[in-house]
Amino acid sequence: MKRIHPFLILFILFSIQIAITQDKTPLSVEEIVRLAKEGRERQRGYVKDYTCFCVEELRILDKKGKIKHQERVKKRVYTKGDLTHDEVVSILKKDELLSEKEIKERQKEIDKEERKKGKEEDSRGISPFEEKGEGKFEINLVREDSLGGRSAYVLSVNPKKKGKELLKGLYWIDKQNFRILKSELSPSKNPKFVKEMNIFIDFVEIEQGIFLPETFRIKGRGGFLFFKSNFEMKRTCQNYELNVGLKDEMFPELQAE
Repeated sequence: MKRIHPFLILFILFSIQIAITQDKTPLSVEEIVRLAKEGRERQRGYVKDYTCFCVEELRILDKKGKIKHQERVKKRVYTKGDLTHDEVVSILKKDELLSEKEIKERQKEIDKEERKKGKEEDSRGISPFEEKGEGKFEINLVREDSLGGRSAYVLSVNPKKKGKELLKGLYWIDKQNFRILKSELSPSKNPKFVKEMNIFIDFVEIEQGIFLPETFRIKGRGGFLFFKSNFEMKRTCQNYELNVGLKDEMFPELQAE
């Protein structure tokens, strides 16, 4: 039997010790952000497009908390990169289902808004985990937490300057694959006529390492002059289908009015 050189044994033991030490070494905020960015890019490279079914529940309340408006909308949602198109399936308003004609009118409004969005300067929220967010945020590690049995880093983000597209708040980053598990955010500068707005997003693992929004909630208050109200919206999504080959032609955002 060939004898193993003592130096090789020492080298192997030393290497194992280094690996153990590295595993125990806490990651810096910069490393967590870098790994989260890499995880985001890997997911974007794999998920070319997707569809899902969503239910939106909207409530508008007066100053006394009385419901002024309430509706429940079922939609099929199509997403390709940064493009999104909502297709209305049904609308329940004040416990009454709207007619097919009314649904078509609502769809026209949605398509018009999507086309308008395509003509405007991009006002989507900027994430600290994308290239556009580079250098725009102060980021700190607040604590470590657990969500649904997953260990996570909780990062606080605060834009260096105020803007409607620059969100402040907290992100829960999975320790294993560095994907976002949850976020609690608000605009660093509120949109016009909005006094307060809070955004809560929970993500679900669709496939191994692929996380997409499961619930999206907005709570806020706003108004103009004497017309003030509180609003709540919750969107719950399920039945995701990935990489179905969506065509650009189906997105009104790319179409001219």
